Amino acid sequence: MILLPLFLAATSLLFQPTSAIPTPDSKTLLPRSVVYRGSFAFQNCDDGHITRLQIHIQDAERLALQAYAIARPGNRYYDAFFGTDPDFKAHPNDAELRERFKLLSTIRSARNVRSGSDGYFTLRCDAEGAPDKACLSTSRAPMMTVWATGEMFVCRSFWAGELSLSRIAAPVPQQGMQSLDTFSPTGGYILHELTHVIWFTNDQLLRNGAKMYAHEYTLRGVQEAGWHRGRTNADNYRMFATAAYWGSRSKAKWSVDPDKITTGRDGL
Repeated sequence: MILLPLFLAATSLLFQPTSAIPTPDSKTLLPRSVVYRGSFAFQNCDDGHITRLQIHIQDAERLALQAYAIARPGNRYYDAFFGTDPDFKAHPNDAELRERFKLLSTIRSARNVRSGSDGYFTLRCDAEGAPDKACLSTSRAPMMTVWATGEMFVCRSFWAGELSLSRIAAPVPQQGMQSLDTFSPTGGYILHELTHVIWFTNDQLLRNGAKMYAHEYTLRGVQEAGWHRGRTNADNYRMFATAAYWGSRSKAKWSVDPDKITTGRDGL
């Protein structure tokens, strides 16, 4: 999910050179509430939350790595979640889209990408009391991102529904017609938010006004509007990466037809 104030102010924050990113040391004056790990800054997060978030970031990388391995035209999941581009007009194009997953697969060391005023990907654990109401006072949003600053707020429901890849049983073949949402780890939400921060993806709408979240609606959005909607919608990245991950570890073949998914969607 995203908050959209000051969009233009955020556009200058992308792809700054590595030399522009400060490295914290004992001589640098830093807020005591910020802890740095790799390319991430954890703001107002206690040690336990930081440890858990690092597990989910690693899961996001694992999802992205499998997505990178199959992200090419002709793959059934790729075509379903991102559409086809026979006229070579898509943005991002197929090569660019694949490179996005490559970057996400090593995001903990992605020091050439700037997502905030100091160049780090900022995760904030103080969302519930934030004056800008980053979580929109809802129990359903696991995370919210502010485009202008690149800050990703971790909301109450993120912790309530926390699930790492190591705790999800690999699906069996007959579960392939179920919703991927059942098998999507919490790290997938971080992957979703990172696409907002780095590439300014959106949360697109279907014709009926529903947001394109989760397995069914991400597929339906591509059915309605083709590649443009799929490649600019954050949750299509999460769902494709989830399908790619479990496709590499089980014989379940996930539905690419939104009308044939047998279980409901999650509440992003």
